[in-house]
Amino acid sequence: ANQYDIKKLIRTIVLSQAYHLDSKVNSKSIPLSDTFARAVDKPLSGEQLFHSIVVATNSTLPETETHKLDRIFVGAFPDLMPDTYTPSLQQALFLSNSPVLDQLLKSAPGNTTESLMKLRSDAEKVDAAFLAVLGRAPDTDEKKQCQEILAVQPGEKGIRNLLWALITSADFKVGH
Repeated sequence: ANQYDIKKLIRTIVLSQAYHLDSKVNSKSIPLSDTFARAVDKPLSGEQLFHSIVVATNSTLPETETHKLDRIFVGAFPDLMPDTYTPSLQQALFLSNSPVLDQLLKSAPGNTTESLMKLRSDAEKVDAAFLAVLGRAPDTDEKKQCQEILAVQPGEKGIRNLLWALITSADFKVGH
């Protein structure tokens, strides 16, 4: 009836009531996932997690190294399509003790750690870290806690610990 009018279709969708609904749950009871009332939180696969960490740390790796590390993450995070986010002890130990993650967090030319070290104030470092890793600004409490981390551990060690904390958080490891 509308002669395949794409502009009209987009206008209709954008002006619909469903399009204007909020994605955040407003009530105390969380709607069931089969009602499609909200997005389902899904953990990233091992491959997605590795590539997300590479992007967040702004690391540059040779192709052979990328493939090798990709396989290591897939081995540590084998479940492709889990229904819920339930990290295993193996995964927690891998992220806590992994020389792979440690290497990605070390300061190197052009990576996130080096960029953060160049910033003057801890507040700027925290804001930039959140933006690089989570793609958002920290809320007031998060900013305060992260600034405390940097105050106790200044320099590269503090920045690496901050980045590690953000990368190992549920916010980073769960796709929406």
